[in-house]
Amino acid sequence: MIPGGLVVEIRKRPLETFFEWFRSLGPNLGDEFTGRLTSLAPDRLLEGRAMSVHEEVGTVVMLAALVDFVFRGRMTAEEWDALGEIEVQMTAGEESEPLGSSLRAKQWIRAFASWDALRRTTLSVDAIEDYLDQHHSL
Repeated sequence: MIPGGLVVEIRKRPLETFFEWFRSLGPNLGDEFTGRLTSLAPDRLLEGRAMSVHEEVGTVVMLAALVDFVFRGRMTAEEWDALGEIEVQMTAGEESEPLGSSLRAKQWIRAFASWDALRRTTLSVDAIEDYLDQHHSL
C-alpha cells in the first residue's frame, strides 16, 4: 500500500512468480525439490524453450500441482494440522520445535508457508485464470 490509499500491483507472469519462489528455497532445498520435480515432470516441461501463453499457463498449473503433490508427500496429516500454529509462532518470532530441531525441517516449514501464500494469491487458480484471460489474445 502506498500513502494516499493507492495500490500498486505489478503483474508478473505466473511462471516468473513460480521460479522466483523456487529460487528463494536456497540451494539445499532447491536441489531436493529439483530432484523430486524432475522425477515427476514430463521431459518436455524441462526443455526450457519459449512457450505460448497457453503453454506457459499449462506449465505453471502443472508445476503448481507437482509442488502441491511434493508437499503432501513430505508431511503427515498431523504435521499439516500443526502447520498453521507453527506458521503463527514463526511469524511471532517464537521458537517451536514440533517437527524437530533440524534446519531442514524449518526450511520445509518456511517453504510451505511461502508456497501456501502464493497458492492463495498470485498462483491461485483464479489468479492464473485471470492472467490467461488478460493475455489470451497475445
